[in-house]
Amino acid sequence: MVAATNIRKSFGDREVLRGVDISAEKGSTTVILGPSGSGKTTLLRCLNLLERPDGGILRIGEQTVDMAKATRRELLALRRKTGFVFQQYGLFHNMTALQNVRLGLTDAQRLPRAEADARARECLAQVGMLDRADAYPSELSGGQKQRVGIARAAALRPEVILMDEPTSALDPELVGGVLEILRGLAQDGVTMIIVTHELAFAAQAADQVLFMDGGAVVEQGPPEQVLQNPRGERMKQFLRRMPEMGFAAGI
Repeated sequence: MVAATNIRKSFGDREVLRGVDISAEKGSTTVILGPSGSGKTTLLRCLNLLERPDGGILRIGEQTVDMAKATRRELLALRRKTGFVFQQYGLFHNMTALQNVRLGLTDAQRLPRAEADARARECLAQVGMLDRADAYPSELSGGQKQRVGIARAAALRPEVILMDEPTSALDPELVGGVLEILRGLAQDGVTMIIVTHELAFAAQAADQVLFMDGGAVVEQGPPEQVLQNPRGERMKQFLRRMPEMGFAAGI
């Protein structure tokens, strides 16, 4: 499981996260919604320790770390428990799809080349990209690059996969394919925390939805409650601006 308590982060005088609490059970899918600047991406980066929180307690699996006291070794051990899917793919352009997926297995996990190669191919097959294993990123569409990014994160077999707007850089016709991959991962019991604007995906695949505003979680609960019967006025305002999604009716 993942549990973060009182996570705080500031950049200079700007307080971006104001004591955020979030928990996700093993095998669950958590979707984080919110307007631009609400702290969603910063929260993900703090959970992955791409950004070190200024304070708070972070637990992933059996390891719990106090951010105010954590050593570098503790932070690295915690970070290895996570996989991250970037908004802009984050692939190495001089490596093939297979090499991109395999790299973390050989460099970070020190797997033998043959074992790493087999697992990388297995994960590429899982996202429908095995036939493009030898292609470079410049030869792939946006949707294909994102599938490789998902395969790379899944190949590490982390305790949780964090995804930052995995469909935002895609053309509309490519979004459905990536969302279908995410639904498949959810059905396989992969723990995921996803920042997204795809309300339909949140309604169909999420076990819980969190809504952030101003650096804090202001509403959370099952998707049917948060998306169809929100308690707070701020969430209602957010949904009113997305009537095309069909969730604003009656709000």
